[in-house]
Order: sequence, then C-alpha cells, then structure tokens
Amino acid sequence: MHPVQNGYFYEIRVGVSHFEKLLSDFYRPSTEYDSGNPLPLTPEMHLLISQMTGTAYTGNMRSLFLEAKMTELFLLHLQQSRTLTSRRYFTIRNSERDKMYHVRELIERHNDQFLTISELAQRSGLTPRKLMQGFKALFGCTVYQYIIELKMQTGRRLLLHTDKHINEIAHDVGYQNPQHFIAAFKRKFGISPGKLKS
Repeated sequence: MHPVQNGYFYEIRVGVSHFEKLLSDFYRPSTEYDSGNPLPLTPEMHLLISQMTGTAYTGNMRSLFLEAKMTELFLLHLQQSRTLTSRRYFTIRNSERDKMYHVRELIERHNDQFLTISELAQRSGLTPRKLMQGFKALFGCTVYQYIIELKMQTGRRLLLHTDKHINEIAHDVGYQNPQHFIAAFKRKFGISPGKLKS
C-alpha cells in the first residue's frame, strides 16, 4: 500500500499443506518471489477481492466460492512475480516512484477517458520515456495495458451488477464508439458484452 493513500488490508490465510499443494508440480520458489517485496494489485486482482468481500453465498457454497477466488488471486500473484526477473535491471528513484503512483491514480480517477502518454507525463512531471519504462518496471505492465485492463474490468462489473445498457457502459469507461468497446471486451473475455449480460 502506498503510504500516502487511504486503504484497507484484506488478509487471506492459507494452511501450509494447501499452500504446498498449490505450488507443487508447476512452480519452484525463487529468490524474487521469496524476497518479501510487495507486488502492486492489478485491476483484475481488485475485482477478485471485490467479488470475495461482496459475495452473497453462505455456508459451504461461500467456502467453495472463496477458495476458487483465492486460488485465482494466488495464480495472478504468481504470474506477476515471474515478471520481476525481467525488470530488476531498471531502478526507480523514490521521487519517480511517487510520480508513477500518481500516474496510476490519474488513470483510475479518469477511467471515463483515454489519457495519452503525453498527458500523463505532463501531469506527473516525467518524460514520456521515463514514464513508460518506470510504469512497466513498477507495475509489470505498460500504461496502455493498465488503462485497457481497468476499463475492461470496470465494464465487466457494470454489466454484471447494474442495469445500464452497453452504450452507457461504453461511455462510462471512455469509449465514444460502443462498437470499439464491444470489440475490446470480446478480445479480453472471449464473449460479447451482450451475451455476458444476458
């Protein structure tokens, strides 16, 4: 958690035997993963946590649902940790790190727009090159990938949990042409917004 942000902690406790079962046969712990360095939460992880905290399931159904979502969250975390090796060479000064977090906040605050690299660089006081390199090193994805991921996850949430029409949702996440939103959504999830909503 960035020190200047308000937030909350969401803790998942996993027994040793279950943890070893999750890791066995497909993952070997590495110094990068075991370093204890916190990894940033992606929009996809935020969505999973939101689903876990807001579930209406009870009893055994709740336990089964939470275990499935926890496993999915754990998988995303492992996948993200594997990118550390490829970006260890790039160092970010503390002042630049704060600016990268500011850029991420700008993207999240203006999710109804498509902010350009130039706009984000200007607002954060970074050069476009430093912004692109630093953002990927810190968050494990490009600025554009983060913007699209956030829009797709927000769109998915609005489709499932509101009565808004697809055109409204497309507008809410910054698409002037709903067809562009529909095409991007289908590329991301393999299903059209209309089919998901129905």
